[in-house]
Amino acid sequence: MHSPFQKHPPDQQKNNLIITKDMTNDEFRYGDAIKEIEEILEHIENEDLDVDDLTEKVKRVAQLIKLCRKKLTQTEQAVEKILEEMQDK
Repeated sequence: MHSPFQKHPPDQQKNNLIITKDMTNDEFRYGDAIKEIEEILEHIENEDLDVDDLTEKVKRVAQLIKLCRKKLTQTEQAVEKILEEMQDK
């Protein structure tokens, strides 16, 4: 089993989780992204990362945070729409 912090080819991530900017909302799992962020942060805090990998991992966290924010915004909009539809009935 690979460590989640070893370098992987672009099409491979830990636990078969692949998150890219091209993913649809149905494919993107917020919980998986949060878990990956937490794992990366834990390794940074424990100084388990090689300095050469630090930039790559910080970029990965930034990408995941951006995707999470987008998902939260879309979810909020969907919930608001549902609530509005309920009030109209």
